[in-house]
Amino acid sequence: MMLSSYYNRLIYMFKTGIRRIKHDKFYMLLLFPAGLILGIFLMILMILVSKSIPIFRLEGLSFILKNSWHAVEGKPEEEFYGIAAALFGTFYVGFLSLLISTPIAVSWAIILGEFLSGHSQSIVSSLLEFASGMPTVLYGLWGALFLTRFLKRYVMEPIYAKLHWVPIFSTKPTSGFTMMSACIILALMITPIQSLIMFNAYRLIPQTYTEALYALGLTRGEVVRFKLKLIRPTIILAGLIGFSRAIGETIAVSLVIGNSFYLGLSIFAPGYTIPSLIASQFGNCGLYAYMENALYASALILLLLGFIFHYVIMLVDKRARWYRI
Repeated sequence: MMLSSYYNRLIYMFKTGIRRIKHDKFYMLLLFPAGLILGIFLMILMILVSKSIPIFRLEGLSFILKNSWHAVEGKPEEEFYGIAAALFGTFYVGFLSLLISTPIAVSWAIILGEFLSGHSQSIVSSLLEFASGMPTVLYGLWGALFLTRFLKRYVMEPIYAKLHWVPIFSTKPTSGFTMMSACIILALMITPIQSLIMFNAYRLIPQTYTEALYALGLTRGEVVRFKLKLIRPTIILAGLIGFSRAIGETIAVSLVIGNSFYLGLSIFAPGYTIPSLIASQFGNCGLYAYMENALYASALILLLLGFIFHYVIMLVDKRARWYRI
């Protein structure tokens, strides 16, 4: 009797162990894609760091602080690379595009939340979702073929004729491929995603709040302003997400920004961002000793900036979670 009980216990433990092994394999199979992606990301990071070391050893902080791109074929001792213009252009263009897109995104959120409902609301929100996911090269081609010419003739030249003494308009527009064109293209690209984020928060404000505000005698405009104050953290969050996307955009910006190492405030001048610098220079970097390292170092700096902004986004997102309760 005792032997049979002991035997049955062994059989039970064996079957239970087999089941656990099977479950563990199943969970390991589920976790494999996540581990694979993490491994690929770490591999990319290692490649960027290893490729960037030579240029930082050669130039140190001058690589970030100076504006010079001196590539000499066959004479590595005369080469010098500094990305101050591209780094400044990345922030400058991203910030200006955010100034353009945020008021438009707020207005779209109000229109969707206050003036549209039912099918019309779903149609407009679907169009915004489509615009936010549209290939960015289409924005760039439209900008290069139409927007640059339009801005040069009807915006840049008239403004320069009247306000050329203002630093931001001080460069004579010789073509439409300028930082202003890049700002508008980026604003068009990030406005839909900002609008959707704000609208999703706006529509989740409890209806009792709205009814109470109207019961107090507030006008519709005052109610809208109160609601915007409620979703202020979400508006900031949407701006950070839009800015993060803007500074990382490559193809669309490369097609319209003019690709010049200009370091100044004038939006009528051609410029560079870090992504457009990498895209325009990578094709011939093999001809020079250190240009490839400089481009990889630029990519590493852009990656670090992305880390910083996503960390800030996470912090802001915690404050914007009230509407998810």
